[in-house]
Amino acid sequence: MKSRTLRFLSLTLLAVLALAVACAAAGHFTATGRMEFARRRHTATRLANGRVLVAGGANGTGTLATAELFNPATGTFTRTGNMRIARAGHRATLLANGKVLVTGGTNSTGTLATAELFNPATGTFTRTGNMATPRVGHTATLLGNGKVLVAGGGTAKAELFNPSTGVFTSTKPMIAARMGHIATLLKNGKVLLAGGTEVNGTALGDLFDPATATFSPTATGGTQALWLAAALLQDGRVLLAGGELTTLISGPPRYLFGPNSFALAILFRTSDESFFAATNMSSDRAFHTATRLGDGEVLIAGGANVRSFVLNSEPHTSVTPLASAELFNPTSVTFTYTGDMTTARSWHTATLLGNGKVLVVGGVGANGNVLSTAELYQ
Repeated sequence: MKSRTLRFLSLTLLAVLALAVACAAAGHFTATGRMEFARRRHTATRLANGRVLVAGGANGTGTLATAELFNPATGTFTRTGNMRIARAGHRATLLANGKVLVTGGTNSTGTLATAELFNPATGTFTRTGNMATPRVGHTATLLGNGKVLVAGGGTAKAELFNPSTGVFTSTKPMIAARMGHIATLLKNGKVLLAGGTEVNGTALGDLFDPATATFSPTATGGTQALWLAAALLQDGRVLLAGGELTTLISGPPRYLFGPNSFALAILFRTSDESFFAATNMSSDRAFHTATRLGDGEVLIAGGANVRSFVLNSEPHTSVTPLASAELFNPTSVTFTYTGDMTTARSWHTATLLGNGKVLVVGGVGANGNVLSTAELYQ
């Protein structure tokens, strides 16, 4: 009898340990320090010293100029100097010299052409040259030569920022106006830009070649989605996931062009500059994040399920923030559910830390509340 009891206890212990190992392997989210300011449409940039600069955004009542630093060692946020101009929907790019370039965005005055630099050594922002074109929802990508490609934002225009001179110089335009698109630096030094053209726009992507400062179309079409997410895989492919498309919904007495999120995932292959299908995500989502982890998998976190419909002859759009997260495995080309965040959120940021964890910050939660909370995935 005693031997049976011991065997049962041993098997139970092994089962518990196996479950614990499985849960640990799957990863999980835990709450960390809270920001001083609630934010959405902000930026979060990992600095050379390992800290994360969180800047600007909107809090539901206005646009923010405030900035905070997250310290991974303590799990806390502390104030740093304010930006020179309040902005949301801007972009922040870590430069080779350790400074951070902040470009564009919007505030109560409209879409911005201004830019500024954050100096981690002093904790202050200073103005730099203005862009030629005001932009919001654009991309700003650090190139191998140290310059920054700024593209789109409701326009096909693009320009290059030179950190040595603080000057923006216009390039030839993209093949299409883009907003809410992605831009990914490829291993060959070119930049892939895709999406952000809406349903009536081109599905072709743009490839920017720094050697000639020109754009060329991809060999095949990819996606027209806005507010999608992308990540460069270790083998050089690019994962593009989700987003929203504007589709025609009819209902007397009017027609509505409404946004709808979707679960589509595609891959871009550099060798022939073409897109091909991957397994879809488990959830429709837009305004989410995609972060490549140290093991090569990609963490897809949060976002919103967006649905447009006609009810009683009136157009409606429902936006439901998501807490769910999933992992993309580049080898099997599949997505696997990896647990829920502590808080449902969209329009947040997700930043890979030096310790391998992922910092998720702010965004929009349930009932449209702007969040000051943050959490860590590990």
